[in-house]
Amino acid sequence: MNKKKTKNINKTEILLRERENILDTKEKQLDETIQEYRKLISEVKDLKQKYLDAVKGVNEIKSKYEKEMETQLQRIRKQK
Repeated sequence: MNKKKTKNINKTEILLRERENILDTKEKQLDETIQEYRKLISEVKDLKQKYLDAVKGVNEIKSKYEKEMETQLQRIRKQK
């Protein structure tokens, strides 16, 4: 009977160790996923800022173009 108890205790210890190993592996995978997620969020924020800067630049160019066209139109009207 004592031998059977010892055998069951050993099985339990092995299963607990396996469980701990699995949990450690899953925890590492989760940490890696979280790090990758944070990295991607950072990249998206950078891309958003670049996009906003580009839109701002385009709007500035558009504004300059419209002012220049207005100036040219006024010159043409004065020449007529």
